[in-house]
Amino acid sequence: MKNIQYINAGAGSGKTTKLTQILSEELGKSDAKIRPSEVILTTFTELAASEFRERSRQQLFQDGHPDIAAELDSATIGTVHSVALSFIQRYWYLIGVSPDMKVMSEEDLQVYISESLGEYVSDSNLLFFNDYRAYFDLNDQGKADFEFWKEHLRTIIDKANNYSVDIERSKMDSCAIVEQIFSGRTLLDRLLLDDFIRVLASEIKDYSDNQKKNVQPLLDDLKNKLTYAVIVKIYKELTEDKPKMGKKNRTKLINLIGQDKYDALVANLKDFQTSSEGDESPGGMMKKMIDILFDIAKQWKDGFNEFKTRRHIIDYNDMERLFLELLSMPQVADEIKGTYKLMMVDEFQDSSPIQLEIFKHLSDIMEQSYWVGDPKQSIYGFRGADVELVSEITRKFLDTENALDLNLTHSNLPNSWRTREPLVELTNDCFTKAFDGIISKENVVLKAVRHELPQFSKSLSHWNCSASKKEIYVGKVADRIKILKDSNIKIQVKGKAECRPIRYGDIAVLCRTNQQCKDFANALVGKGIPVSFVNNDLFQQTEVQLVFTLLKFMVDSNNKHVRADLMRLLEGITTQEILLQRLDYLTNLKCNEGEEDKTDLWLEENSLMSKLIAFKRTVKNLSVRDLIESIIYGLALPVMVAKWGDENNRRQNLQTLCILAKKYDEHCLQMGIGASVGGLLTYLSSAEIDSKIDNASDAVKVLTYHGSKGLEWYYVILSSLEEDSLEEKIFVRKSFWGVREMRHPEPSDRYSYIVQFLPRIVSTKNTNLPQQIIDKCKELPSYNLLVNKECNELRHLLYVGMTRARDYLTTLSHQSSPSMLPILSWIRNTGISDGNLNGEAVNLWYHNPLKPVFEDITDCPEAVAPEITEYKRYKYPENPHLNEGDKFLSPSKLPILEDFALENIEIQEDLDSRIAPYKTNSTNQADAGTCIHNIFAVYDPKMSHEQNVAVAERIRNGHNMYEVIPDIDKVIISIEKLYSYLEVTYGKAYKIGHETPFMHALSGQIVHGEIDLLWYLNEHECVLIDYKNFPGGKAMITNPDPQNDHYAGKYAPQLKAYREMLQASGLTVKDSLIYYSVMGCVVRLKM
Repeated sequence: MKNIQYINAGAGSGKTTKLTQILSEELGKSDAKIRPSEVILTTFTELAASEFRERSRQQLFQDGHPDIAAELDSATIGTVHSVALSFIQRYWYLIGVSPDMKVMSEEDLQVYISESLGEYVSDSNLLFFNDYRAYFDLNDQGKADFEFWKEHLRTIIDKANNYSVDIERSKMDSCAIVEQIFSGRTLLDRLLLDDFIRVLASEIKDYSDNQKKNVQPLLDDLKNKLTYAVIVKIYKELTEDKPKMGKKNRTKLINLIGQDKYDALVANLKDFQTSSEGDESPGGMMKKMIDILFDIAKQWKDGFNEFKTRRHIIDYNDMERLFLELLSMPQVADEIKGTYKLMMVDEFQDSSPIQLEIFKHLSDIMEQSYWVGDPKQSIYGFRGADVELVSEITRKFLDTENALDLNLTHSNLPNSWRTREPLVELTNDCFTKAFDGIISKENVVLKAVRHELPQFSKSLSHWNCSASKKEIYVGKVADRIKILKDSNIKIQVKGKAECRPIRYGDIAVLCRTNQQCKDFANALVGKGIPVSFVNNDLFQQTEVQLVFTLLKFMVDSNNKHVRADLMRLLEGITTQEILLQRLDYLTNLKCNEGEEDKTDLWLEENSLMSKLIAFKRTVKNLSVRDLIESIIYGLALPVMVAKWGDENNRRQNLQTLCILAKKYDEHCLQMGIGASVGGLLTYLSSAEIDSKIDNASDAVKVLTYHGSKGLEWYYVILSSLEEDSLEEKIFVRKSFWGVREMRHPEPSDRYSYIVQFLPRIVSTKNTNLPQQIIDKCKELPSYNLLVNKECNELRHLLYVGMTRARDYLTTLSHQSSPSMLPILSWIRNTGISDGNLNGEAVNLWYHNPLKPVFEDITDCPEAVAPEITEYKRYKYPENPHLNEGDKFLSPSKLPILEDFALENIEIQEDLDSRIAPYKTNSTNQADAGTCIHNIFAVYDPKMSHEQNVAVAERIRNGHNMYEVIPDIDKVIISIEKLYSYLEVTYGKAYKIGHETPFMHALSGQIVHGEIDLLWYLNEHECVLIDYKNFPGGKAMITNPDPQNDHYAGKYAPQLKAYREMLQASGLTVKDSLIYYSVMGCVVRLKM
């Protein structure tokens, strides 16, 4: 890591402008030391890359460099993955990948996971998963959660893909953590429990009806299925202050059992909850789940790697790994050093560990690198970014001694161009405290460029609402936003001195979760306020759940759970009614035990089931894509769901399902894997809808803090500030339990991370764990590591939220207790203040120069909705393809040079090296030519003839050209004779360039390709050679007949473009040659 200038760019400090200025300065220097083709710049998204290219072009025009601006498309600007892929495609032969490799997108990967997981999950695994679910009584929305393990497994696989994870160590450490939490060795005392059951059964008849209703299910469970969930419930009943059986009944129970036995039972139940003794203890069940899921993940990963190798596929993680491997090769490093001079990295703080390694390697090669970022805005840890690692690297720039030796320089963009001065000062003060000891003050503080205007109102406010229900609170916020818009409060138009009244489109509400976004959006809609937000809960909609259930029915029409769901969804029968029907049916079935046929035919005679079974027969041979369309339109679901209300949205949701099914089918086809209903259901349940908020519309924007990064609004409202994610019950449930990646305790070149996995043991995802388990968790080293990680996340996310505001910032609080103001725990947990709202929030920020204007909005006037409300709930585009015309041209497509005379074609030498036999035909001629090109590209004159033949043989075999080019020795002789000719004619090569990337700007178009061979005579002069594989005779290549496709003059435009590009980069081209490799003939074109 050397020769880097790190630029710390705080929010609103003009990062992109600075980058474009640096690029323009470097390219516009009078010595023309760096050309656009010698620049590599990485960004976080392709959209950002496109925007940067355009802004850089504008900057170059502005700085008086129109000629350089015209060449800017020759610069390598894109995401890390697109840059990596370009190098892999160039040097494929060095890293053991196929030249015709395919790229697996993130969506392809999700489809593959959905389709392939079933191969690695055995029947015995599924039986255990079902036992585990029943043991811990795992539910989802009131129904048994039979697929809980899939979320665990997919998350483990995602972590293993995004990080270099040591799976075996992860399994061992996770089991060790279970042993520490469930450290007891207690077995259930069945004698004590049986005594308790006997006494309770005899006493329950005297309980009140309500008490019986609450206690009888517990007694039934104790008799029939003694699981962990039942143990926890009975323990609570015996120890809580308000038992369901009533205190008097419990006292009587204690007297009947005896206090000593009762206390012994309570102690036994408590100890068993943290026991690992035996396979059926909670710890034993968890360890078995950990073993199984990590083993499946390892088998899947091995199978995935084998699948990619067999199919010549690479995914995004492979791109990074292979690019890093290439950068470690001296040959590649030398060629990159000779081709590129400037490296620029945008959004450096969002880099993953392997991306950081790539940037460090490139900095060792490049003459100069610029890394631009802001560690305070590093909020994408869930996508693989490592905040701690980024901070460690940026600190090296402040280490004066080492930085000097390595030419590491550091600078700050000092100004805030976005935000009003009072808010800039507030942010400086707050986050100097929040990041104290983590990020230096100079990397936090910005100076406001904008000046206060007399038209401005107070920039900081706080709205508090005292309401018992969440619905009232979000409704009152909507009412206050309506008042805000009607108040004509003034905002300063960006880039201008003028002010105007605020509009709805100037306002944004930021939330922690998608559900909170939905709550606010619905409240705003209810008040007639236009809203723009992305609703990501498509798969929770009733109409979508109906399609899922019908798909399951088509797979297994005898599944009783599926039949019950269909009755509930299609006939409106309640779950309780369905349960009673089922119990009646089973009772009748048992009464008829004497009958021979005891087949379970529940609902078989129901007219709805009969129709669906008949429909199933008509669609049994359809593809998955056609099946889902047949279900939706064949069963007239759009008409049916329209009757449920919200017709347009429900119809659009069904259409979105068809689009996703089509995508799934296409992905399966592209990867050569079979599509299945099970795979489709898994894919749909995890598919992400790629939809962006409409930031240009005149509507209030409602989105998450994560989604707000990179955006800005005139008026920003911060919600979710009361949430205490560090409160131990919430923290253990949301941030400690489950699947968590952590730094490997003993990192190596192969493994840098481990995954801590604690499988779910509480009935729902929102159920807190027992206190005694929480206390055990707090004793673990990983607990404090994850607490620190959560604290960091809170600091970074709040910084991003506060810095989205240009003119006004408002914080919200929901006061659920009428007598006590809430504590804004999020602010407290960052270390900014204690989050106290007392005294009308005067000390909320501990910032005396600017105190918020406090307002109780509980009784603010209610907004009335007009009859017509503009509200776009979903916006799911079909990914339209833009037709940009022929912006990019292949050199072979350039127009013929009409004035290129036959006299300019000279046959220089017949090398007597014809490749024969050469058995091509019209179908394989292009493939044979590509094969020879690839062999010539890897030819190394430093290797022996035999070694080069061995390499060539592998390439030929990879192209399946055994019969077309049977004598591979002749191919190596052909290139050897060419090299000998060049050395005799022009002298020993100063250096040799293979497959040199070529991009040349013409009027309105870009010509791009690769130059086959450059024979450098010195640093500034070369000979250009292009390979052609025409196997005919010399008469054909000198025949100018327009119908003759092999006339050498037809290649003049191609070589002319190559020549101009090389000359633009400062090289003199001494000669332009065509080498007809199969003929063994060298032709010179006089240009």
